[in-house]
Amino acid sequence: NDFLNPLFSEELKKLREKVGLVNKKTIQSYIS
Repeated sequence: NDFLNPLFSEELKKLREKVGLVNKKTIQSYIS
């Protein structure tokens, strides 16, 4: 578990960043 947790949180961070980028793009496409 101690070994798994840091890896998991790293993956979560990457996932959140991807989702954030997608959200920004969709918002921009709605605005423009």
